[in-house]
Amino acid sequence: MSGRLVATALVAAALLVACGRELSVEPPRIEVAGVVIGAREDAVSARYTLSDGRVWTANKDVYRLLTVGWSGDLLVAGTDTDGQFVATFMRQDGLPADCYVENRPGVEWGDYIEIRGVLWPKAPGFRAGGDVPSRGSAYEGGTRFCFDRDGLIASTVAH
Repeated sequence: MSGRLVATALVAAALLVACGRELSVEPPRIEVAGVVIGAREDAVSARYTLSDGRVWTANKDVYRLLTVGWSGDLLVAGTDTDGQFVATFMRQDGLPADCYVENRPGVEWGDYIEIRGVLWPKAPGFRAGGDVPSRGSAYEGGTRFCFDRDGLIASTVAH
């Protein structure tokens, strides 16, 4: 096989892998999202009171925790291809007051950003605070992802 043919085959294989990866991860179905005004946790569950008056409880044996802890300023719970999950996001000094931040690496997928294995939808009016990488590529190190009250990524902040 000629070098040119091998290179073409490798590029085609890489594109198939990238397309397959994109198709294997589906956006979550968000069941609840809201600003937390009270939280209580015990060995088996975490109970949240949200600013709109809703109360929601997660059984720790059923929901997987995506973030560092069960408490935070914003609660997002839903279901994705790996099952039910809970994520809580905090505010961070130096970022906008309405930014519930995720500091982990993210990968650009058009209308979505993949963070922690979840394909998070971008909010209508999404604002990039720096260069948006090409589809399937990682955001620059140190990029902050700001979630809104609905559990959507509203903006990025480049650092």
